[in-house]
Amino acid sequence: MRAVVMLSALVAIFLPDVVNALNTEPYNARRWIPEKNHDDHMHKFVVALKLRNRDQMLKRFHEVSNPRHESYGSYLSLDDIRSNYSPLGADVLSVSEYFGQIPGSKVELNAKGDMLTVVARASHIERHLGTSLQWHKHARGSTEKRSLRATTSLQRIPTHIASKISFTSLNSPINHMVPHGHRTALDKQKQKTAAVSA
Repeated sequence: MRAVVMLSALVAIFLPDVVNALNTEPYNARRWIPEKNHDDHMHKFVVALKLRNRDQMLKRFHEVSNPRHESYGSYLSLDDIRSNYSPLGADVLSVSEYFGQIPGSKVELNAKGDMLTVVARASHIERHLGTSLQWHKHARGSTEKRSLRATTSLQRIPTHIASKISFTSLNSPINHMVPHGHRTALDKQKQKTAAVSA
């Protein structure tokens, strides 16, 4: 379990330049094409918060992954991750409050304290963030992989809030951010946990 927690916590480390400035540009991926306007239902999106001590965390990752290092295999616990690398409580609160101002929204923080899941009506998301949303489908025609994405910039996120965010799933291809091997490890852990609790 500790290995899986460490792997999932390190996803943000390998995203290029997300620690510098929040990308507020529209979603742009060659493999995904706009399909149709959204239905004004409740939709979910993810907001990833910036980690603290990112360089130290990357160093630790290399140490526990290197068979020649004395820390090899000594993965971090969830408490270690929270206390050393998760965003400060004040930052989590301010970002949560901002997205909580979307009318009728529900905002939840994950166990590591570094990612918010926001559920809100599409038209309310558009107004609050100053963007337009549209369904996108995979260029190969898969209807199962539809994603709601921003087709214009996220114009209304205040600078002091944007400075605390790494990315949002509205304009980043989050389904491709976790490498395949990491997804497989996470899926296996979920199956094992489900089998134990059954």
